[in-house]
Amino acid sequence: MSKVNRREFLHLSVLTAAGVVVSACAKATEAPAEPTTAPAATKAPAATATPVPQAGPLAKQAPMLVELVSAGTLPEVDERTSKDPEVVPVNEEIGQYGGVWRRAGLGPTDGSNPSRLMHNGLLQVDVSGFVIEPQFAKSWEIEDDGKSFVFHMREGAKWSTGDPFTTEDVMFWYEDAIMNDELTVSKPSWLQIAGEVGVFEALDDYTFKLSFVAPYPLILDWFAQRTQCYVPKAYMTQFHPDYAKQEDIDAAVASFELDDWVQLWGNRNHDWNNPDKPSIDAWVRTNPMSDPIWTLTRNSYLQRVDPEGNQLPYIDEMSVKQADSVDVITLWAASGEIDMQARNISLDNYPVFKDGAEGGDYRIILWGNSGGCDAGLMFNNDYDLNDPIIGKWTTNPDFRTALSYAIDRDEINQAAFLGLGEARQLCPPPDSPYYPGDEYCYRAVEYDPDKANQMLDDMGLNQKNAEGYRTDADGNLISLVILAIDAFGPWPDVGELAVSYWDKVGVKATLDVIERSLYYERMAANEMMIGIWNTGGAEHHFTYPYWAMPYGTSSRIGPVSGIWYSSGGKEGTEPKPAMKRVCEIQELAKSAGPDEQAKLGQEVFRINCEQLWTIGTIGLSPMVMGVYIVKNNFRNVPEEAGNSDAISTPGNANPEQFFWKQA
Repeated sequence: MSKVNRREFLHLSVLTAAGVVVSACAKATEAPAEPTTAPAATKAPAATATPVPQAGPLAKQAPMLVELVSAGTLPEVDERTSKDPEVVPVNEEIGQYGGVWRRAGLGPTDGSNPSRLMHNGLLQVDVSGFVIEPQFAKSWEIEDDGKSFVFHMREGAKWSTGDPFTTEDVMFWYEDAIMNDELTVSKPSWLQIAGEVGVFEALDDYTFKLSFVAPYPLILDWFAQRTQCYVPKAYMTQFHPDYAKQEDIDAAVASFELDDWVQLWGNRNHDWNNPDKPSIDAWVRTNPMSDPIWTLTRNSYLQRVDPEGNQLPYIDEMSVKQADSVDVITLWAASGEIDMQARNISLDNYPVFKDGAEGGDYRIILWGNSGGCDAGLMFNNDYDLNDPIIGKWTTNPDFRTALSYAIDRDEINQAAFLGLGEARQLCPPPDSPYYPGDEYCYRAVEYDPDKANQMLDDMGLNQKNAEGYRTDADGNLISLVILAIDAFGPWPDVGELAVSYWDKVGVKATLDVIERSLYYERMAANEMMIGIWNTGGAEHHFTYPYWAMPYGTSSRIGPVSGIWYSSGGKEGTEPKPAMKRVCEIQELAKSAGPDEQAKLGQEVFRINCEQLWTIGTIGLSPMVMGVYIVKNNFRNVPEEAGNSDAISTPGNANPEQFFWKQA
């Protein structure tokens, strides 16, 4: 099978999308082609025109900060950044300072809206999403055969308040938060190997050592994916009983109407709802996220610079207007009231955005999702514990393979994905080290209902009832139930099509579209037979293992097995052999080096493609966080980048180097 890369595939697909959008996306065609105002239902203030940045050459810092330095209210830029700042590459050109970046959100629960934009930690992944790079840790060494890691932080880096960012913040997080049993009852699984929590040790103000009882090179991947190991000590000590007076803590607990100091800590340690908490992000909060317009302004102490030494970010301010619904955000985006955004920009509405592009003065950039599967039919491999009759078949890999052959993925791609994806099973893209090979990724993806019928007959489901649906040898109807939520993607559409395909081969199925919380309740209770979801982050499986193994009760493919795994075999039910093997691989990968990790990752996805716990439909489309509305003069946004839940796209594209291009 001849392959093209993700970007080539999307470019080719866009050429065909215009011809199918009218028939393929009923919801989109119902929307006005060029909306000019938000509907009256929204309570948010009207958006202002995009501010035009001041002209002129760049200095080492933004003009707004020069004024503060001149007024004596802010130190010189060399005093605010580290002695060895992180140099951020620019995508197109050195940028220009100024302007406001207008975005839209869905209120206080939409925390991923800003958090995806600002990646600031010890390490990071590059724009591709695969290569680990230094960030606040400028370098590191691996010692003791992979048991110990020495991190060198950037000397002189500071919090947004100007307080030094040092190993004191790391040790405070470790000793006083993580190892405090009141604050952290269950220690983070990512910080453990062989059942033991890693140990932090400060070697000096800017160097610390992290040691484990066994080799654990996977910890570098965790840190590169924004796993934090620090809190601002100078600020947070006022809420900790080991540092603050009890009467002061009690007063703070009462003022926020909380129950105890643990709740107070959580309240004050919240990155987005507490604008007083110091930050190391590119933009810092100025008001609560619950306000109709949430404003973030540049961090004057950010330690990141462009290749010419200019302090980032280029853009002065971010303004997030809160909407009542995704539909409102769609109208704002299509009418040009959003400057750059993919979150809550649905692929379903791609035709609307195309129609509005010229009038709204924006372009559309598509990033294909690198998670592997954008609408997977995830079979619960523990369902036989709930219903032995139906579970006998849903846990049978041959049954699932037959159902896979019964699916017309070309029709799904055109009808639900506007032709922007490709037929594939659950496996990462070819540029991932975990890619198992074409023979696995494209196993049983061709539409072959005759083969499906033959397989179902051969396995003993050759009897049918009066309505023409298959029964087992005892006359029990094989009736499947698919659960989906109406969010994030065209999952109900995929579910309806799957029902129709399986009906043609005599397998009765129904689709139940339910509310998200109920979806999760049924999943955790082992009451979900088949659930639809995407597999974002599969390309970073060992640090984002939610799809290809039973990681916990949130596993759609094995919630009871997930309890067994997460409890170390003390609770739940031991998984079936193939699923137990991927659990074993997960543990082996923690101590494996990159080459061995790649081999183990490939084995994980070979097993998944053979077992088909998830029947893949369409993948590598821009369905999940991949349709970017970008103003034409909003620059340095890459045409292609890794797009994944695991790396919290688009932060890997370094948004602090985005800028407004002056005419």
